[in-house]
Amino acid sequence: MLAIKISTFFKKHRLLISLFFIAFIFRLAISPLSTHGDLTTQAEWGGWMYKNGPMGLYDWNQWISGYWPNHPPLISLVYLWAYQFHSFLMMCFSNLGNFIALNRLAPTKFLWFFAFTKWFGEAHFENSYFLKGIVLCIKFPMIIADIIIALIVYYLCKKNHVDWKKYVLAFLFLPFSWYLSALWGQSDQLSFIFLILSFILLNGSKKSWLSPLLFAISINLKPTGLILVPLYLWIWFRQRQSIMKLFFGGTIAILFTVFIVSLFTSKPPINYIFHELYTRIFLTLKPIITVDSLNFWRLFVSGKDAAITDDLVIQKITILGYIAYFFVSIVSFSVVKYKKIQSIFASLFISAFGGWLFLTSMHERYLFIGIASLLLLSIYRSKYFPYFIVLSTIYLIGMYLVFPAIPIPFLENNQIFSWLFSLVNILTYLVLTRQILKDFHLLSVSRLYKR
Repeated sequence: MLAIKISTFFKKHRLLISLFFIAFIFRLAISPLSTHGDLTTQAEWGGWMYKNGPMGLYDWNQWISGYWPNHPPLISLVYLWAYQFHSFLMMCFSNLGNFIALNRLAPTKFLWFFAFTKWFGEAHFENSYFLKGIVLCIKFPMIIADIIIALIVYYLCKKNHVDWKKYVLAFLFLPFSWYLSALWGQSDQLSFIFLILSFILLNGSKKSWLSPLLFAISINLKPTGLILVPLYLWIWFRQRQSIMKLFFGGTIAILFTVFIVSLFTSKPPINYIFHELYTRIFLTLKPIITVDSLNFWRLFVSGKDAAITDDLVIQKITILGYIAYFFVSIVSFSVVKYKKIQSIFASLFISAFGGWLFLTSMHERYLFIGIASLLLLSIYRSKYFPYFIVLSTIYLIGMYLVFPAIPIPFLENNQIFSWLFSLVNILTYLVLTRQILKDFHLLSVSRLYKR
C-alpha cells in the first residue's frame, strides 16, 4: 500500500520532482567552480570547532585567516556540521569503494568515482590546508535551502490556484539564486526559509506561536532580518494575533537563543550576548557608507571612497539612512491588511528592499529578502513579475561586481555601469512601490508620490 502511494505521488508530481532534481544536480555540479575567501575563513572556524568543540570559539584569537569569528552561533554550528558531514560522506564513499573492489564489480568502470573520492577527501586549496570537499559541504545546506524555497513557492502557487511553473522555474534557474548559493555559498537562502515561514504563520494561523521561534532561528543564522523586527510586530498585531501567543512564542525564541549561545561560552549567556557577542558580530568591522552595493549611496560614493570616509560623515549619513528607513517602514506598515497574505509579502518587499537601498554598511547579498519577497508577491499579482526580473538581474550584477566568479571585463571596475544600475534599482523600487500602494487602494498615501 505504501509503495503504491509513493508511486502515485511521484507520477502526480513527476515534473516538479524532475525540476528539483535537475536544479539540485546543477548546483552541485557548479559549486566547485569558485570559492569565495569567506568560505575558507568559515572552514577554519568549523575546523577549530571540529577539534575543540564550540565552547570558546569566540574567545580564541589565533586565526590563520586573521578574522575572528563574527557570525552568529547557529550558523557557526553549520560550519562545524560541514566537517561532520564531510567525515560521514568520506566513510560512505570509502565503504562503497571497498565494496566495489572486493566484489569485483567492474572496478575499472568506476575509476571516476575513485578519483572523485580522492579529490573530495584530499584536494587542498593552493597554499592552504583547507580541503575543497569541506567547502562543498559548507555550500550544501545553502543548495538545499534553494530547493526548499522553491517548494514554498510551489505551495503558495497551488494554494492560490496559480500555475506554478513560471515562478518555480524562475527561482530555481535564474542566476541570482544559484550564484548566491552554489557559487558563493552564502547563507541568505538558509536564513530566508525561517524568516518567510515566520511571516506566513502570522496570516491567521493557529500555530502563530511558532512564528517567533522561526524568526529567532533566522536571525541566529543571519542577522539581516533584524531590520524587519518593527514590521514583524506590526503585522503580528495587524493580523490580530494574541499577546499571550507572542509572549509564549517569544519566550521559546529567547530560550532557544540562550541555549545555542550557551554551547559557546561558560559565562552567563544573556550577559555574554549583550556585552561580548554583540560587539563581535556587529562592531568588529568599521562602519562604511556602502560595501559596493548598487543602492542609493552608490550614486555618491564608490566602494573605495566609502572605505576612507571619516567617521563624522559616516555618522551623519547613517542617521539620514535611518530617517529614510523610518519613512519606508511607515509605507510598508500601511500596506498590511488583515488576513491578506499578499499584503505581508508586499510589506516585506517594501521594507527589505528599501532598507537595503537607504541604510549604510549594506552588502549586496543582503537584498535577497527583498528579491525573494517580490517573487512571492508576484504569485498573487502577476504584473509585478517583470519588475522581479529586472531587480533580480541587477541583484545578480551587484553580486558579480563584488565576487566575479567568471571574468566579464567590461563590467569589472566600471563606475558608470554601477551608477546606472543603482539608478535603475532606485527608480524601479519607487515605481513599483507606488504601484503597490495603488493596487492596495491606499490612495491617501499614493498621493504623496504624485505631488
